Amino acid sequence: MKQHILVPSFGLKEGETHFKNLTSQVREVPGLSQSATDMFFRLFILTILLVVTYVFSIRVFDSFFVYCACFLQALILSQFAFLGHDAGHGAAVRSIAVNRWIGCYSMTLITGLCFQEWMRRHWSHHQNCQIEEVDPDMQVESVVSLSTGSVSRKTALGKCLTRFQHIHIWVLSLLFAFSQ
Repeated sequence: MKQHILVPSFGLKEGETHFKNLTSQVREVPGLSQSATDMFFRLFILTILLVVTYVFSIRVFDSFFVYCACFLQALILSQFAFLGHDAGHGAAVRSIAVNRWIGCYSMTLITGLCFQEWMRRHWSHHQNCQIEEVDPDMQVESVVSLSTGSVSRKTALGKCLTRFQHIHIWVLSLLFAFSQ
């Protein structure tokens, strides 16, 4: 499949103007942006829930309830990761400093994924989205194939694994954050 690159039909200045207009329109929509107080309350509740499920999982010896607690912990940690992602885009709250704090707390402290490193890689991904040679999210060639070019460069074993990547990608994707 051939990769298509979209070229904007307007210049950089006009694009910046469109982006600023769109951003101001989005900020005027009620309910899309949370206040810092609401976000801190949300982080506080998520932190309490995480601590409660952790304490519960080490105090209870019935494996069914431990599995339930671990499942809840995974959901809560996912929420922290989503908040960190939104903060990295500057979308959690309006303040840049508060977004950075939310990202560092959510990602670095709670999930263990360095927020500053994630920001660097994620912005690189957005600047080079789907460009196979430079997009960091496309640099998983040893594990899966995201393009026909990647498939053609694989050995016989790699091609065999690629045929079944729809099955193993879900397990392996949990490790992608630690692979680079």
